[in-house]
Amino acid sequence: MTEVMIEDASNLRVLAEQSHAWPFEEARKIVARLKKHPKDEVIFETGYGPSGLPHIGTFGEVARTTMVRHAFRVLTDDKIKTRLIAFSDDVRRVVPLRPFAQNAGELRDSVRGLVGEGSTALYEATADAVQDVAALNDRSRINAVVLLSDGQDTVNTLTMNDLMPQLEAHTGQEANAIRVFPIAYGKDASKQVLDRIADSSDGVAAKGDTENIESVYRDISSFF
Repeated sequence: MTEVMIEDASNLRVLAEQSHAWPFEEARKIVARLKKHPKDEVIFETGYGPSGLPHIGTFGEVARTTMVRHAFRVLTDDKIKTRLIAFSDDVRRVVPLRPFAQNAGELRDSVRGLVGEGSTALYEATADAVQDVAALNDRSRINAVVLLSDGQDTVNTLTMNDLMPQLEAHTGQEANAIRVFPIAYGKDASKQVLDRIADSSDGVAAKGDTENIESVYRDISSFF
């Protein structure tokens, strides 16, 4: 049996640079990219997949990403900050649908804690929100969904053609109509996509950014 003595971190790095193990091969690719495009921090992402539920495959994905992150830290002497982010691509209801007076505090706390990461199931989230409102069957109120988005759906569990009939089913002469008011947020937002969502639900689309978002919400409130 051969015994390898590692005296210091520099020797460990030398061994890592020569290793044929998969995590070190992947980590070396990241190091090579950083030489061309230096960064102060590297974020390693791993996901739960479409189901969003933990299973043996989930733990395998997290373990593999963790191994690559560890290899990267060895290769760089841990001089570059790293983070591991686990995300899910499914739609989550962060706060239950209730009157604002009942959950104002919970809404504010949840919004402050939101972190933009992972993929975006725009069409599925829009359809689910409309169905949640429809399930209340509250004909004493104006029913609507306000959608803040960049107009990008990167999951494709639903398509625009799947979504449109679901929105149109809650329009017209129906007493319990549900309108969607999309806000195209950010300079790269696709207003064309959000316009189609608004048109399909008899809603109105707007464009917002950090400077005018408060006034945009006030404008939308005028429809209620």
